Amino acid sequence: MNFFHRRITAVILPAILLVITVFAALLINGEISPYETFNVLCGHSNDVTVSTIIFELRIPRIIAAILCGAALGCAGAILQSTLHNPLASPDLLGISAGGGCAGIAVMIWLPSLINYLGIAVFLGASAVTLLIFLASGSRKLSPLRLILAGVALGALFGTISTVIMMFGTERYSAVFNFLLGGFSGVSYHELKLFAPGLLISIIAALVLSKKLDILALGDDHATSLGLRVAQTRLTALSVAALGAASAAGIAGLLGFAGLIAPHTVRLLGKSGSNRIIIPGSAIAGAELVLAGDYLGQLLAPEGVEIPAGVFLSGCGALFFILLLINSREDMS
Repeated sequence: MNFFHRRITAVILPAILLVITVFAALLINGEISPYETFNVLCGHSNDVTVSTIIFELRIPRIIAAILCGAALGCAGAILQSTLHNPLASPDLLGISAGGGCAGIAVMIWLPSLINYLGIAVFLGASAVTLLIFLASGSRKLSPLRLILAGVALGALFGTISTVIMMFGTERYSAVFNFLLGGFSGVSYHELKLFAPGLLISIIAALVLSKKLDILALGDDHATSLGLRVAQTRLTALSVAALGAASAAGIAGLLGFAGLIAPHTVRLLGKSGSNRIIIPGSAIAGAELVLAGDYLGQLLAPEGVEIPAGVFLSGCGALFFILLLINSREDMS
């Protein structure tokens, strides 16, 4: 399979599926008929209620899900390539734990600042990223030291989050929904705050893809080819952290999206090139998160909504069980 055919398989097919899901989430959702929705979108309807639902609720939610999924997919692909670890993700490095800890602290200790929850989560995730760089204790930013620092800090902030929750049992319900991750109530306000960070991280990831292919050859080989290894790794990890922190600011903690998307693209494209994996992961991540959010609304009982994070966790577990079974068959 040549590069062109791999790109078609790994990028175009998920893109087609994403377009189908966007139309489904926009047109076939709730009690409003597709015909009514289509008329509103075309400007042929003056129904204020339907227009408000479409333009103020559905569209921002769809945009947020696509951007968050794409950023998390890119973040996962970058981390897996940069750290030479197929299980690397914002969750493994503790970035999500830092954002979660900050969010829980605001919800329990500073409820008056609940309107700034997204900003607190973003700052918490960013602060943990900085601590990971400092705790790694090496200018060369060794992948092993970065992973160890991330795992240690993730465990630390996870423990702190648990302790904080012990002092706010009356707010368990709100904290629980936040930890599950989802897009209920997302508006243009959140998009204005965090969409720039999401877009910058996605574009920067695409720009870095060629350098990451060189970095994947190994530090010594990459250095001999003229690549500044430490600078490239620092830039790549910062881009991944920006995307993960911005996504957490909008949707809370969405696990597995950054882990599943790159693996899916590798399986589809049969390629290890980041020029295929990163754009493919962006599209696959967007499709995965949007599908999770849409199905959570479509399949849930009336008056209830299943957060996208629940769907992603279930998909993650199923995906890696299938991956394990497939690897056993290959070994046999």
